[in-house]
Amino acid sequence: LLKLLHPFIPFVTEELWQTLPIKEEESIMIAPYPAYENRFIDEEAKTEIERMMAVVSYIRNVRGEHQLSPSKKFHVTIVAQNKEVSDLLESQRSSIEALAHISTLDLTTDTADTQGMSSGTVGFADILIPMTEIFDPAEEKKRLEKQFNKISAELASIGARLSKKTFVERAPK
Repeated sequence: LLKLLHPFIPFVTEELWQTLPIKEEESIMIAPYPAYENRFIDEEAKTEIERMMAVVSYIRNVRGEHQLSPSKKFHVTIVAQNKEVSDLLESQRSSIEALAHISTLDLTTDTADTQGMSSGTVGFADILIPMTEIFDPAEEKKRLEKQFNKISAELASIGARLSKKTFVERAPK
């Protein structure tokens, strides 16, 4: 640990090194840096974290697409491919709920009704989010109409500029 910390706090680690009864070298500055070892890689833990990250990322992407505040919590159902995936996600339930800012998480391996749900697949599970909990349809319609009008105005502006001969002639080729 001292060797890993030495580049960041050299004076402290050197002082601690000098107080150790057993040392490999006289100074921590000339002691060999710890080498990478494959035995410390836990593929199962890596897979678990990647799966949890995929679920959280999907939920956050849905939140971002609908411009939802992080404080807005909603219900999520995850339909896992098999019992193993379901057990894994169950063991990470509190982390997923906290990182994705959701109110409740249901885990199942049975197929679920997707009517009125935003659904997506992350490879090992389907994630279902009730649309009525995410947004008010009338508000979403207003937001999308506003976005459409803004893009239409930009398109009309660009079209007007391109219709002018002088603009096109001055454009770099």
